[in-house]
Amino acid sequence: MAEADARKIALGLKPIQRKALVCLTCSRSLLSRQGLHEHIRVEHQGFRYCCKVKGCGKEFKGRSELRDHTKQKHKTKDLEI
Repeated sequence: MAEADARKIALGLKPIQRKALVCLTCSRSLLSRQGLHEHIRVEHQGFRYCCKVKGCGKEFKGRSELRDHTKQKHKTKDLEI
């Protein structure tokens, strides 16, 4: 039993058993359908998030990378996807 589960049981809580979803292409395990869907789009279908700032056009695999880019390079918090 995992240490975290033992602590939950000691506190009277029931540990949550989550089934992992597996990508049929590369066998990567993910915990949510949304995570699996995002993984397939980005890793296997080549989807990229593109910077919308005029003249930039950089592409990123993840939203967080695009958000960080726009904050640092363009000094804006706006994220258009």
